[in-house]
Amino acid sequence: MPRKAGAVCSIPFDNDVFAVPDHDADEIEYHIGLIHDARFTEPYGNQGMMSLTFSGFTWEGHDFLDSVRDPG
Repeated sequence: MPRKAGAVCSIPFDNDVFAVPDHDADEIEYHIGLIHDARFTEPYGNQGMMSLTFSGFTWEGHDFLDSVRDPG
């Protein structure tokens, strides 16, 4: 699906989409920070620690997702 020009995704860290059994919010936030630091997402605006805000995945981000995708 093509990306809409100017589209931005912002997901608050307390959203259930980030919930992982047996891992607390601090662990999840830390790993999301690593994804950002690895430049797997295109940053958008000021990057606060209240939400993950990005305008898309970078080439490296797509490559990473392809490498960890479960073929089944």
